[in-house]
Amino acid sequence: MRELILFLIQIIAFSSARVHLSTTEIPLNKNQESNEGCTININKDLVEPQPLFIVPKTSSFWYPNENSGLIEIPSGQQIELFCADTFENTDSFQRKRQLLPTCVQGKTYQLKGEKYQLDEFTCKSHSRYYVKRTNTTCAEDSLLAQVGFNVTNGRFLKTMEICHNEKRQMTHYSHYQLYPTSYNYQKSTGRIGFSKTGFYKGKDVNHLYTMNQQKKVFGKLLNDSYDNFFSKKQFLSRGHLSAKSDHIFGSQQRTTFTFINAAPQWQGFNDGTWNTIENEVKRFVSKKKLTVDCYTGAWGVSSLPDVNGTMKELFLSVNGTNKQIPVPKLFYKIVIDVESNNGVALVGVNNPHLTQAQLKEDYIICDDVSEEISWMKMKRNNIAKGFYYACEVQDFLSNDDMPKMNLTVNRLLV
Repeated sequence: MRELILFLIQIIAFSSARVHLSTTEIPLNKNQESNEGCTININKDLVEPQPLFIVPKTSSFWYPNENSGLIEIPSGQQIELFCADTFENTDSFQRKRQLLPTCVQGKTYQLKGEKYQLDEFTCKSHSRYYVKRTNTTCAEDSLLAQVGFNVTNGRFLKTMEICHNEKRQMTHYSHYQLYPTSYNYQKSTGRIGFSKTGFYKGKDVNHLYTMNQQKKVFGKLLNDSYDNFFSKKQFLSRGHLSAKSDHIFGSQQRTTFTFINAAPQWQGFNDGTWNTIENEVKRFVSKKKLTVDCYTGAWGVSSLPDVNGTMKELFLSVNGTNKQIPVPKLFYKIVIDVESNNGVALVGVNNPHLTQAQLKEDYIICDDVSEEISWMKMKRNNIAKGFYYACEVQDFLSNDDMPKMNLTVNRLLV
């Protein structure tokens, strides 16, 4: 009889064993805690579609540690995960959009008495982002818009705010932050199509960015003098202001594909100087372990000569006298360290067809201090790839038609 009882106990124990082991929430005391806690490598551990990783009860993303480059959750602590639709594991998660799992150790989490691995927390679809208009004025005829995610309890996880002029259909700047871990952003996220997100009503903006349509518009503006300005390497592309790679998580990177976060940018400049500026800023922020405010924007309207040699301003959209979506003269990135309040304005010229005389007369709008910015390592004098210079922030913002940023800076960020 005794042997029969032991045999039955073994059968019951074996049949109860499964991947999700416990049936009651077991608190993790100090003796049970691992010094390692849980870690997430955003370039190795995330399974798509990924949830949003949130500091519980806040409107803040849970970012990687600046030293390790990993998301670190102490044992016994919760992290908030959110899907815009629902989680993929609907049987276990009962069609929930929000989960608060507790870190056990490594990639193991505990939720309502069950243990799960990190890769089980996947969404049914990518989280949708939203663009919310505000009534905050940021420049003449321009209002701020906030870009991010709606989550529970009325919270909005903002990835950036954008100063946009709907009348002229142009964006002044995109404001966001860079962190020491921004240089190690998630690399596996693919590009998606740009969206109008409620702006540019009545326009097929994608069509305006085709080379054939650009040639038609330039033909109107320049009296058919346009052939020499276009090639396979030189055309107007959708130039990100807040770059895809400026954002750490793939979910955040997708929010950059709104047309109000872009401006017409010559492709040689896009691939050349502008790409270098974006990368060198992230490299510098990572090396110095800074958190910086970035105001990345566009200024002015570029010009090219018409058939008679008269300089004419350039736009992507022309309907009679109504001209919209201007081709900027300059793209800029104002970088301000939030701790020291030191800053710099990095400027790139968006016109590959300039002469040296035109460059100096119309495109350099503040005293060049680029020689003092030793961390910005680049060749600066190639006009086809975009001439680069740097300025004191206040000097740069003192020009006409600048947005109302109200920035105060102590010294140059060197």
